[in-house]
Amino acid sequence: MQQQEKPGLGKALLINCAIVVVISLYLFLLYTLGIKDSWITFLFLWYYASVKEAAAAECLPSACGALFGFALSGLLSALPALLGQGVGLGLFFALIFVVVLLQVMGRLSLLINGATFLFLTVGCIPLIAGANAFAVHFAALATGVVFWSLFIHVARTLLTKKAHKPATACEHSQQR
Repeated sequence: MQQQEKPGLGKALLINCAIVVVISLYLFLLYTLGIKDSWITFLFLWYYASVKEAAAAECLPSACGALFGFALSGLLSALPALLGQGVGLGLFFALIFVVVLLQVMGRLSLLINGATFLFLTVGCIPLIAGANAFAVHFAALATGVVFWSLFIHVARTLLTKKAHKPATACEHSQQR
C-alpha cells in the first residue's frame, strides 16, 4: 500500500461534504426503493472500502462473498423449519464444515472469503436471524452491493482520468 499525503483542513472539509452528499443521496434512493434496512448495505461498504481498500480486484470477491455468506446464514433458520430442528441444524453445521474446509484449502475463493464469514456471522446473530426478515435483508444487501460497487468503480474511473489529464497552459504556468 502506498503512503498517501494526508489532506489539509480545506481538502478534508470538501471530502467530508462530498461524503455527506453521497450518503444522503444513497439514503434517499433506499427510501424511494422502500428499503429500510440500510445497515447491511453500509456493512458491505465498510468491508469493501476499508478492509479491502476498494481495490478493483477485490470488488467481485467481496460482493460474491457477502451475498453467499448472508445467503448461507439464512439456512440457519430455513433448514430447521423445513427439515425439523435436529436434521436441519445438523445439515446446516455440515454445510458450514464444508465451507470452512474449502476456505482452508483455498478453493472457491470468489465465493468463500473474508466477506463470506463476516456476513455469515452477522446473519447468524440471534436478533437478525430471529427477525424473520431474511428476504428483506438480502434484497437490501444486494442493492448495496450493486450501488457501492458501481459508485466506487465510477469514482475511481473519474479520478483516474482527472489525474492523467494533461495540464492546461494556465495550470502549467502556475506550476513554475
